[in-house]
Amino acid sequence: LPHGFGGYKIPAPQMSTRPSAPFEIAIPKFPQQAITSIIHRISGLVLSIGFAGIGTLALFGSANVSIYWEYFYLHYPALMYLAKLAIAFPLILHFTNGIRHMLWDANPEWMNSCNALNKHALAALVFASIIAFFLIFFC
Repeated sequence: LPHGFGGYKIPAPQMSTRPSAPFEIAIPKFPQQAITSIIHRISGLVLSIGFAGIGTLALFGSANVSIYWEYFYLHYPALMYLAKLAIAFPLILHFTNGIRHMLWDANPEWMNSCNALNKHALAALVFASIIAFFLIFFC
């Protein structure tokens, strides 16, 4: 708009730098390395909570943990793949990202560019997906 509020004319150099809407906010995009780091931490948290729950069930439950797993398998067979996915994918993803971080710490010059980091993050995600798929359907 060439005119502002009340007919005030905005000079041409300010037109290109001013936001077009009164509440336009520039939201920066997270780099892929930050996203994979956050996912790595979230998967570690999910695994900690899950293993703490299984450990608590093993300590204070009335039966062995494998009996609960068999009960779930017999009564909800359609959800078995989802349950396996909920265990296998975060475990493998956390493991592969941990290896990637160890390699990064050991050889910082090996991953000194953003493209290399993005490729390694994508490779870890693809590897985790393939291994999790194998564990879900073949184990």
